[in-house]
Amino acid sequence: MGYRNYLYVVDKKRFNQFRKLNIEQMWDLVGRDKAWCEKALESAPDHWELRHAIGLKEIFEFGKYVDFRERIKKYLKPAFKDKEINRQYNEEEEFLIAKPEIIRECMTIYKEKVEEYYKDLLNEKSSNEYDDRSQLARLLADARSHLSWAKFLDDLPENEWNLGGGWLYEHEVFTLMHIARIFNPKKYTLLWLGY
Repeated sequence: MGYRNYLYVVDKKRFNQFRKLNIEQMWDLVGRDKAWCEKALESAPDHWELRHAIGLKEIFEFGKYVDFRERIKKYLKPAFKDKEINRQYNEEEEFLIAKPEIIRECMTIYKEKVEEYYKDLLNEKSSNEYDDRSQLARLLADARSHLSWAKFLDDLPENEWNLGGGWLYEHEVFTLMHIARIFNPKKYTLLWLGY
């Protein structure tokens, strides 16, 4: 997938029970009347509906277009015991268990992106063929975007996993470091969701 991807946590015991459910049991968990959808017993509930039913908590948003999917796929595995449910949840979207090592790999990827970005800013010409701005114009645009980080001090997240909302790799790597520090694999299951 790769348009938007997220890391979620869920209570490990609860999720281990949930991942054994069949489609009918999943619909019972969501609480929908089976008559609501003629195909309720043929297809699983939307994974966004399940977030609340099983207590998923979003801990990190990767933003648009995850371009490092190949590097992290070794840390992802099917979330459900039932192969048909896995197929349904991963045909057009993603609902996968993520090994805790994915956090460190993402930290490394973000560090590399920051280094690459700053090296590119130091070049006379951008490596992006569509960016024809001068080096000075790119540096000024970068400075302006970095000044906007302060607005997040006024809007701190209520999520203990997240240090702040942002889009800059050099800031978000600290949130990943924080998650790596507080994530307890004995208590939580880490999930990769995407659409």
